[in-house]
Amino acid sequence: MSNITTAIQSMDLLKKRYLQLEYLGKMDKITFSGCFDSIKNIDELVKRLEEDIEYVEGYIPKAVLEFLDSGDYDVYTRDNYGRKFWNEIELSDKAQKYFDVFQKLMDCEETAAKKYELQFYDLYPNSLYFETIEELEKIIEAEDFAPFTVFENDGGISRELYSA
Repeated sequence: MSNITTAIQSMDLLKKRYLQLEYLGKMDKITFSGCFDSIKNIDELVKRLEEDIEYVEGYIPKAVLEFLDSGDYDVYTRDNYGRKFWNEIELSDKAQKYFDVFQKLMDCEETAAKKYELQFYDLYPNSLYFETIEELEKIIEAEDFAPFTVFENDGGISRELYSA
């Protein structure tokens, strides 16, 4: 598995761990360093994500973590998010910062010239943007991003091309 796929999966896991921590009422116990400017490549991003996941998991007792991981996400999201589906819950502020760094490192930020969008189901509402469909499909073929949706954005109109 490449570090690009690992980065996406790690951001998804970090989202899950933050939601679990929030459910347990322990978010106020966490202190985060906010130095994202020092991340210069995907390898460094993955390393920092893995460190943060381990740090957050240190605040969740192992038996509780195993219980929460073995069940439906509704157990730890219902109190704070009602019956929202997993993909409708936005990333925490810190997880969002990681995605913003990832997007920048991949040179896939939203611009007028980039009309193709790869939207990640689990990382709502985040996407990577590409100038050509070939660029987008090249990364899809090389990575394991499912589930995702591909859109074509043209003149303010967004059209779904396909999902996987």
